[in-house]
Amino acid sequence: MLKDKGVPLEIIIAISKHEVAYQFGKINAATYEEHFVKPGFSEDQQKFILVASYIDTMASLGPDGKPNLGNFANLIKSRDNFLLIKRYTDRGIAFRENELVALKKQDKVLITEDVEKIMPRDEKYNLLAFGEKLDTLVSSGQISVKEKEQIISIVSSEPKELGKKFGPKMRFIKPLLE
Repeated sequence: MLKDKGVPLEIIIAISKHEVAYQFGKINAATYEEHFVKPGFSEDQQKFILVASYIDTMASLGPDGKPNLGNFANLIKSRDNFLLIKRYTDRGIAFRENELVALKKQDKVLITEDVEKIMPRDEKYNLLAFGEKLDTLVSSGQISVKEKEQIISIVSSEPKELGKKFGPKMRFIKPLLE
């Protein structure tokens, strides 16, 4: 009906999901993922939903005549937790599934250390910093961009294989890992 009137899809989605904050009686990144990510909403669509949910929360007054922002605050904290975890999963870090599920369901604001303490031992390289260090080898011609990508992939999945694949170049690479 609204689409026929020329209303943008983002607004239609936001209207349909405007009460989502009521699903957040506690902080839960898994619930955020279920309502915002798994349906395939874009970042802009997610933000429109957040705005609509905030407006709905502010318009729903309690007996004292004031809105209760508790659920909306939990929604925002859940999103922040989801995005923090996503920074690590996007790098291809293979967390143990049960630990990742438990982390997503934690009813607290997560910090980097919460995520890093469940990382597999071999994953504890700071891949972002390591990638930046590898850029110096790329710019000096010691490795190619493709080799850099291979190195990061190996370090994040099977670090013990790095020496086998890059034997002679390990004299440049190994110091960057330390």
